[in-house]
Amino acid sequence: LAAMCTGCVPVVHSSFRLADAGGPYACRATSPLPREVEGARMLSVRRLSGSPPDWRHPGAVPAPSKPNPWGLPAGAPASNPWGAPSGSAEVAAPADPQAWFDARAAELRLAVEAEEAPLTSVLVGISRAARLDLSLDPGLGDLPVTVVLQDASLAEVLDLLARDHGLAVRFDDGLLRVERPGADPAATLVLLPPEGVPAAEFASAWCATAALPGDGAATAGEVVVLRGSPASLAAARRLAADIERATDEDDADGDQD
Repeated sequence: LAAMCTGCVPVVHSSFRLADAGGPYACRATSPLPREVEGARMLSVRRLSGSPPDWRHPGAVPAPSKPNPWGLPAGAPASNPWGAPSGSAEVAAPADPQAWFDARAAELRLAVEAEEAPLTSVLVGISRAARLDLSLDPGLGDLPVTVVLQDASLAEVLDLLARDHGLAVRFDDGLLRVERPGADPAATLVLLPPEGVPAAEFASAWCATAALPGDGAATAGEVVVLRGSPASLAAARRLAADIERATDEDDADGDQD
């Protein structure tokens, strides 16, 4: 992926203060770093319980690209909407995605402390701690958050933020969507790159292959924060899915050798 960074230019941005943040990017040097990931006086989000769950609800993996613009093998499409291999003798229909998410969010414990932090910065911290992909309303960075929660479930944290700021929070298509009712379509995606792919390399690949003029990307630790059109953000999810499929196929080939 590193060789694909022909359209992504590193940008020095003094106001980028998210804890442990990596190098910010502006795709093709045409847009500033999104305001949503700028700094806060104090922000800490920690996971208190063990490993977070796998949030990939059955049926939520994006379909492979056709044709694949990144030169990666797309893999054979699944024979059913839950990704079960062809010829499976028994396939259980997935639970309602929201109920499926709520049950897992009630078990994951977090500690959240923030003082006048932009809401999107808080949500990026939650994404990192919970290892959860987010789709965000583009205007959430203007909403300040001051909160101290020493031990709360992910569900309780999200409910508090939703009540305090009049937000709609829902789990759909493998993403936690945080929106203001009546707002424009989400224009910020917080994404965990596939395992083994550094966040900066994934951001560079997206910038070079899928981003449009005016789109931007930044890294915050191991997550990527992408700002762009719905089409370019959907392409980022397809890129991640394609890389995961290619990795799975390589692993399967290695097992057969």
